[in-house]
Amino acid sequence: MNKNIAFSYLFLFLCFISLTNFSNENLKNTSDEVNIIKNLTLQWNDCISKQNTELLTNLYASQVTHYGVPLTKEKIILSKKDFFKKHSDFSQKIIGPIKTIKLSDKKYKSIFQKLSVFNNKSAIVEAYLCFDQIGSLWKITSESDNSTDRVITKAIDRKSKKFTSCLDVVLEILRTSPEYIKTTKGLYETVVKNGGTSHGITVNGSPNPERDKALGYSKNFELSLHETYPDRMPTLEHYVFDTTKRKLYRYDTANDSLIPIIFNKNLIKDYLSLCK
Repeated sequence: MNKNIAFSYLFLFLCFISLTNFSNENLKNTSDEVNIIKNLTLQWNDCISKQNTELLTNLYASQVTHYGVPLTKEKIILSKKDFFKKHSDFSQKIIGPIKTIKLSDKKYKSIFQKLSVFNNKSAIVEAYLCFDQIGSLWKITSESDNSTDRVITKAIDRKSKKFTSCLDVVLEILRTSPEYIKTTKGLYETVVKNGGTSHGITVNGSPNPERDKALGYSKNFELSLHETYPDRMPTLEHYVFDTTKRKLYRYDTANDSLIPIIFNKNLIKDYLSLCK
């Protein structure tokens, strides 16, 4: 055989072996990363279900996009502590397999169905976590679910909407807040199942009660979430939008205190343009 041809075959063979080894090594590394992401997702679920905020803190990066809102991990933990305090019966379970998607060399996304149970209600949503490799560790940098994302998308689509009053903006601030979205998730189905027709927001007080068709005067906007039945309208939650501080609160009736609620701060621009 011609020496040049023999050398060429040998060169190609060595290249093939090299590429095969490289491919197998990459496959091994990817497989290891997938297992890490799946295990971290299970740890996150276990912490949420057991309401273990101390261990949960270690899973988050310093900055996280939490249900569409950029937050520090400290604020996320405070928010979850408040939610757990309010819903001590809360539990969460991952149903079915965890799907992982490699977004880049240092970023993965895990997708899964989760069952949440609290207040004698249950809801199943497709949720996800995004993990970034920070140093040698993988940390959660985004947490949300498809239902919340759809609401956020609708809220973004409504940016072109022309608000006609202060109340319009305040109602949008409340309806698009992550806590309100969680509270009302699956609520309509529950109300109808129990013989009701719907749920809605009552304006208990406003700076302009006649214009806003409020029940009375208040320097702040006082709102409540209620269920509607043929013979009654039980109230589930009370909310306050402080017109001076421009902050949204949930009123804790048991402790007679106001709990700050995260909301879309971009809507404050619309509020100020109408409510100077």
